[in-house]
Amino acid sequence: DLLLAVQNGLGSLSVGLQSNVSFLVSDRFDGCRPDTTILTSQSGNPSLDIYLQWPEINIGEQAVVKCPCRGVDIGNGNLEARRYCGGNFTKGAKWEIPFVAQCDFSDR
Repeated sequence: DLLLAVQNGLGSLSVGLQSNVSFLVSDRFDGCRPDTTILTSQSGNPSLDIYLQWPEINIGEQAVVKCPCRGVDIGNGNLEARRYCGGNFTKGAKWEIPFVAQCDFSDR
């Protein structure tokens, strides 16, 4: 434990130093962590679910990912999903609701 090691190290000094060191582990405050959106199959078949993988990005940026098509030819391949990383530097980053309409293929 780093805190204990620092306290022990400072405690061994004979100059009477007092240590009040603390550490806070927090989520990233300057951007959104990687995330996954699952578009569930209309038929309820989990093997037909679509998984969109969102990359780590900074606050104020928009992630754009290609729609996964499981080997289906979609022509020019310009089908994309988008998701904005909002929030602020005080309370931290947060993903907004994704725009996934182009990737939501019906399996009925």
